[in-house]
Amino acid sequence: MLNIKSFLAIDFGAGSLRLGEFEVNEAGGLRLKGFAIKPLGAEGAQEATREATILKALQEVLVEKNIQSKNVNVCAPGFHVFSKFVRLPPVDAGKVTQIIQYEAQQNVPFPLAEVVWDYQILGSAPSGELEVLLVAIKSDVVEGLFRVAEQAKLRLNLCDASPAALCNAFRYNYGDLEDCTMLLDIGAKTSNLLFFEKGKVFFPQHQSGGECHHAGFRERGQIEIRGRRANQDRRGLRESGRRV
Repeated sequence: MLNIKSFLAIDFGAGSLRLGEFEVNEAGGLRLKGFAIKPLGAEGAQEATREATILKALQEVLVEKNIQSKNVNVCAPGFHVFSKFVRLPPVDAGKVTQIIQYEAQQNVPFPLAEVVWDYQILGSAPSGELEVLLVAIKSDVVEGLFRVAEQAKLRLNLCDASPAALCNAFRYNYGDLEDCTMLLDIGAKTSNLLFFEKGKVFFPQHQSGGECHHAGFRERGQIEIRGRRANQDRRGLRESGRRV
């Protein structure tokens, strides 16, 4: 990817589309050229309307921000992704892939023929066990993301899962931190909770998102989402380019 002068990173969330345009600087690092956040509304969380909704939002952002980059890496929405942290017994290096495939067959809740799945080795425990992140996305979801990119005249190079993307971004930017650090990413339908300490990473499964909690508030206080977000804006709880 670093031979490409600039590229887009897009997070297709359940409630909003978040886009960043990056370029490679002289030292080989990344420079953020611009970013945008586009709400998707209720249609973004409904399967029947989601693909058309994210395509429309993406096309609008590309025009509004005058985006010229054509290469794109995308992050699939958390509610479409199965992820699990597993530990594997110490094995010969040549058998690691075979063991991980067995774990995928046991843990992924869909036939492997119906998903696109991958793994990332995050490290090893003192006992020698491998700490592995398993991720799987239904094939039709990935095909939909490719269709969106193609119709927006973009070249999709990578489809990632949010736990892996967050883990890699944190390690890239704060790899020298030794103290225990918690990273919390609250989405509309799912949340990611990651802990980092001395090069290790751990994340418990956490499937509730912001809208689950807001639903409880709405039931008790009859607060509409639109009004609640307006209140957050006035109180400064939501800032452009950040999530609380």
